[in-house]
Amino acid sequence: MTGGVIARRYARALFELAREEGRIPEIGQALDALAEAFREVPGLAAVLSNPAYTRTDRKELASRLVDEQLRLTPVLKNLLHLLIENGRVHDLPSIADRYRDLADEAAGRAHVILRSAAPLSAEDLSRVEAGLSRVTGKQVTLEVQVDPSLIGGLAAQVGSLVFDGSVRAQLEAMKQELGRSSS
Repeated sequence: MTGGVIARRYARALFELAREEGRIPEIGQALDALAEAFREVPGLAAVLSNPAYTRTDRKELASRLVDEQLRLTPVLKNLLHLLIENGRVHDLPSIADRYRDLADEAAGRAHVILRSAAPLSAEDLSRVEAGLSRVTGKQVTLEVQVDPSLIGGLAAQVGSLVFDGSVRAQLEAMKQELGRSSS
């Protein structure tokens, strides 16, 4: 089973628990804080999954991290213990990403990665956000990235759906069409 499938399963289980408890945002924020700790301390996942230490020792270290350093909910401590038990500690950042997707879907939000060749004005961003909200039927949050390789225009990714109106994409389409015409 791939890591993505496994991450979705853990995220779905955690999300359902959070929904039952009415704590989707709270658990999501705590999960994000834990995933951020994994990103900021690259060796953390390696230590928590290192078989040179007993599972008990790794769980104790995880408990101290959650209780003393991050002060997170017991649900996250249990998740971390389960990941240690099942050898899936490295999947935690992916689990956090999948959880966020589920929470956004439940709340009618869509996270959009918007790439532009040059920085956009606040007015332009507002218009793009409004347009994408109409197209998706959801409240849109933009993650804006400047990508000069686009040459001009915009490219927006909403989940697995990509809207590519960049000059680079248009030139590539013209190149392919010209290639087919000359055959």
